[in-house]
Amino acid sequence: MKKEDKRSLIIYTVITFVFTWIFWITALYMGYKDIPFLRYLNWDFKSSSQVTRHLIFRIGVYGPLVGSLIVTYLYSGGQGLRSFIKRIFKVKIKMKWYLYLFLIPIIINFVVVLIGLIIGININSFFKSSIPINYKLVFFI
Repeated sequence: MKKEDKRSLIIYTVITFVFTWIFWITALYMGYKDIPFLRYLNWDFKSSSQVTRHLIFRIGVYGPLVGSLIVTYLYSGGQGLRSFIKRIFKVKIKMKWYLYLFLIPIIINFVVVLIGLIIGININSFFKSSIPINYKLVFFI
């Protein structure tokens, strides 16, 4: 590995961790408490400070993105950054991969139901769920 590549990797790692941890530690210091996803969808924020804590914590997730943008700009300049952003949004995926994407979970679920039927589980028990129907759309997306 070239010396410049090692340096850029170290800078990326430092920026990523510093950015992420600054936001996460700040949110935790302010009293952020994580909650389950389903409860989060129905949660009424009681104050603006709760919203602020959650937003600050969620911003920390973008540390790797910020690190990659900064390092790309430092080592490749504005033109390199524009090229990098174009490559992020330029997706060339063949249609067969989309088929695999949607068919593999269906096949896995089919196999699970089939094995369940073989060992004697009632078919209706596979389709009972305590998750409300409007949440299932969110999980699918």
